[in-house]
Amino acid sequence: MAHYFSIGKRSVFPLAGIALTALLILAMPGRSLSADGGVPIDEEHFPDKNFRAEVAEQCDKDEDGELSEEEINNTYSLYIQEKGIKSLEGIECFKELDSLYCDKNELAEIDVSKNTALRSLDCSKNKLTELDLSKNTELVYLTAGENSLSKINLSKNEKLTSLDLNSNLLTKIDLSKNKEIEFLVLNNNKIKTIDLKNNSKITGLYLIENEITDFDISGLPELAYFNLSSNKLKKIDLTKNTKLETVFLDYNELDSIDLSKNKKLGFLGVSFNKLTKLDVSKNKELFHLYCNGNMIKSLSLANNYQLGFLYCGANALTSLDVSKNLKLRELSVTNLELKELDLSKNSVLARLYCYNTKIEKLDITENPKLVEAVTKGDLISDKLENGTIFYKFVYEKGNPDSDDYILDELIYGENTQIIDGTPGSVKLDKAVEQLVCGKSLTFKATLKDISGKVTWKSSDPSVASVDSKGKVTTKMAGTVTIIATVKTKRAACKVTVLYKDVTKTSDFWFTPTNSLTERGIVKGYDKQTKFKPSNECTRAQMLTFIWRLCGSPEPNAKECKFPDVKKGDYFYKPVIWAVEKGITTGYNDGTFKPQNVCTRAQTVTFLWRLAGKPNPRSSTCKFSDVKSTDYFFEPVIWASERKIVAGYKNGTFKPQGKCLRRQMVTFLYKFDRSVYYQ
Repeated sequence: MAHYFSIGKRSVFPLAGIALTALLILAMPGRSLSADGGVPIDEEHFPDKNFRAEVAEQCDKDEDGELSEEEINNTYSLYIQEKGIKSLEGIECFKELDSLYCDKNELAEIDVSKNTALRSLDCSKNKLTELDLSKNTELVYLTAGENSLSKINLSKNEKLTSLDLNSNLLTKIDLSKNKEIEFLVLNNNKIKTIDLKNNSKITGLYLIENEITDFDISGLPELAYFNLSSNKLKKIDLTKNTKLETVFLDYNELDSIDLSKNKKLGFLGVSFNKLTKLDVSKNKELFHLYCNGNMIKSLSLANNYQLGFLYCGANALTSLDVSKNLKLRELSVTNLELKELDLSKNSVLARLYCYNTKIEKLDITENPKLVEAVTKGDLISDKLENGTIFYKFVYEKGNPDSDDYILDELIYGENTQIIDGTPGSVKLDKAVEQLVCGKSLTFKATLKDISGKVTWKSSDPSVASVDSKGKVTTKMAGTVTIIATVKTKRAACKVTVLYKDVTKTSDFWFTPTNSLTERGIVKGYDKQTKFKPSNECTRAQMLTFIWRLCGSPEPNAKECKFPDVKKGDYFYKPVIWAVEKGITTGYNDGTFKPQNVCTRAQTVTFLWRLAGKPNPRSSTCKFSDVKSTDYFFEPVIWASERKIVAGYKNGTFKPQGKCLRRQMVTFLYKFDRSVYYQ
């Protein structure tokens, strides 16, 4: 373990002062000192064993089992994150403590009233419902996010410069006395109004996911970074904030915005509002522009010479001129009525997304990175939920960990012909196909303005193989791309191999099952040929699927604490990882019971914990059989708000109902799309 501590100058105390200090400490109730006046590092003085262990590790320099006066006075910092600490009792002895980092523990309360020298405090990701800092007048840095604070009084903390209270239950906050604040984060609360007229030094302000409808920031002349996404703003005045460099106002209700005074603006996000026009002609430093999901009819970019990233899809645009944007690297024009797109001046363009348009021909001959993706990259075809087919070429160049890493990508619609400067084309008779395990199909390749032998390839022969004549034979459920190649021209078909018992597209679990199977998150039975959707889902299966959804991360520990989880079990690593992440705790008898059927309540709770235990917006549950005293009360409300669960027609949730595999895969699919995807 790394040792974190600060050593200051050695203090020399007069004998009388030492004696007086000893008498004062002896007079404290419930505390005893060693013969030489030290503080024993024992259960009496530090009741929490985990905190006690950290005190011994970080503060007891001579390792004699007690804290000398010098060791106490030389303890300026404590780093005790993620230690399972439930109590900080005993911390009051560290009078000189300057920095306390106790985030990611299980603290329900914190008393730092005796630590009056404290300047930095991070107590985020605990279980705090209140926080008294009235005695900590020297506090400069405070992070208390992801707790359950419904109110907080900071009137005595006039030296605060950085404040982070994200993901709490705040409906309002008074910062009138905190005139030194420069950095303020209040994301994911329930704040409707906030007055910052006394906080003119703020440079960074983040209020994502609140309930703000109107906000006056004219009194913040130093503001440079501003994010008020996911609120209910109908208007915002930025004309007084001339130092703004980054503005994100996505997911609001803005129908207009004036950016004429924000000439330093480099990042702008106004996606998913109600804008019908957007004037960025004065924003010549603009590098990132995200304005998709509005009703913008025209967009002039003639003055934006520095523009590198443009996402303007899902608007009312019928034309787009990017001829002046020579530094453009990424461009998204999806879901537009564009009939043409001239990219002849955009020689560094590396990523282009242009499906769901009316573009019949797309010339990329002047875009070498896109040509490289088409001629050298992997071709993947896919089908969106709205039925649109698109093709995706990806070419990775360089080491992802180095500065020369490049990802060239081109996604375009089925009806768009790509002109890359090389002659000829290959086309298959199918772009997407679904086949049940064990079935076969022969593809036909049509060549135009090119001759040569067609070479067939399967991206995964274990799922489906293809012979030299284009005959595809399916073997097990999954997704595979069949590619036909003639010289540098390629055509491909994405083949989804269905389980023998999941073939009806009308079944609610059809898409979730095939989507998560494609990604390797769920697996089937009988050599991956059957899914058995009516089988009950065990606790072991559920945590394994969640683990795979997160990318199958390696747990930190090598041993599992549950005696009924063995090293040879397929769920061994998933269970260790889930315990470390706080997703599961097992049963009171110390076992995990892997083969127990996972209930609907347990499933939703697992997902809620995976999401970081977010606070639901509502305090009431719509299901009649879910009570406020249930451990799954908040998880169910949250999952319902996220549309992960819908319940039954009779208004119940049936929390103790057994979770079937078809329900499990649907929960995971919806969670992935509503939480992870966003």
